[in-house]
Amino acid sequence: GSAAGKTDAFEETFTATQVQIVRLSDHKLVYSRTEGTMAVWARTGATLYYRTTSGVSSWDASLGTHLVIAQGFGWIHPWPGADGKRIAYVDVDSKGYHFPGYVQLSDSQAFRVSSRPRTRAVFLTPTLMWYRAEATCSGPNGACGLGEPTATGKPYIYDVIARTESVSIITAFFDSWPHSP
Repeated sequence: GSAAGKTDAFEETFTATQVQIVRLSDHKLVYSRTEGTMAVWARTGATLYYRTTSGVSSWDASLGTHLVIAQGFGWIHPWPGADGKRIAYVDVDSKGYHFPGYVQLSDSQAFRVSSRPRTRAVFLTPTLMWYRAEATCSGPNGACGLGEPTATGKPYIYDVIARTESVSIITAFFDSWPHSP
């Protein structure tokens, strides 16, 4: 649900791509889009961000919908920062490798944070991202083919402010707090 606790979003990814937002007080459908996937609520307020063929869009009850990042940008597994200022994600190259990055919501800019394959990017704190390295695939020309490359288990921390990557001692990640202010 949204950080404001008044709406909840549902997305269907496997048989169709669809986003629906329901007001919790009366279970009324307040927004529906037949094209949308990889949705995430910002950790503050009540804004839902989701991927479409047009790029990444957002929905807010008072502002409606708008395009945040234009076509050609396709995040997967987005993860909101605790302060509501950024969303971590990974994108995929033509060989199937994942690369971590984040979207700065104040100006809708996306930043890829590593040129090496990494997966499962999340925010530990408002400015520290965590992710794992990926192994090289054994397909033709190093392509991954169907499925994904496997994580090597080597974790990293990326500092958004210092713009540095370092090896992490954190070996697993499940969730971060606070979920809302």
